[in-house]
Amino acid sequence: MKKSLTIFVTATNTDIGKTYISVELIKRLSSKYKVAGFKPIETGVTDKAPDTLKLYESSNISTLNIDDCIAYKYTLPAAPYIASKDIEIEYIKNKLEHLKSISDIVVVEGAGGLMVPIKKDLFYIDLINILGIDHTLLVTPSSLGCINDTMLSINLLKSKGISFDWCVNKRDEDFEKITKSFFDDYFKKYFVYPDNFDELVEKLKHLNC
Repeated sequence: MKKSLTIFVTATNTDIGKTYISVELIKRLSSKYKVAGFKPIETGVTDKAPDTLKLYESSNISTLNIDDCIAYKYTLPAAPYIASKDIEIEYIKNKLEHLKSISDIVVVEGAGGLMVPIKKDLFYIDLINILGIDHTLLVTPSSLGCINDTMLSINLLKSKGISFDWCVNKRDEDFEKITKSFFDDYFKKYFVYPDNFDELVEKLKHLNC
């Protein structure tokens, strides 16, 4: 049986566009594969978890229910470690394994950035390795200051030996003027949403071959 592919979507910080990009990935990959979305932990919610709901509604698996798509949710809008000290990683792993058993691809959305704490000595970048994630997508902003944030996150992913691509979520019209030329000169390849996002999707499809 072919192994289910897991893609972890992270970002340089909060409110960069992880959920939006995750939903776009799910929708486009769903044309060929059974795809589920998974948000291990969502904070700042009361009853319904809005990010999880978007992932669930984008998924194309008929047997899926919204509870399959989330492990923990908390009211306090803070890092998981602050919101609760009772997070069990094994429970998150079990949730993911269930999704993998019914999916060709699982898109896992993180929270905030790579160094957001889940436990005192465990961060989201550690969770990527603990869950055995196949490939990571780093979403970066297009605003002034994004070069520094992008470089820090990329270097951290490299230092942990994590397989990844990265994508600029282009929401700032000044991107071409204040940032793009450096990225073009420094990197052999990177992706920009929406400019060449379809090319990224095709690359991810080939990871599932």
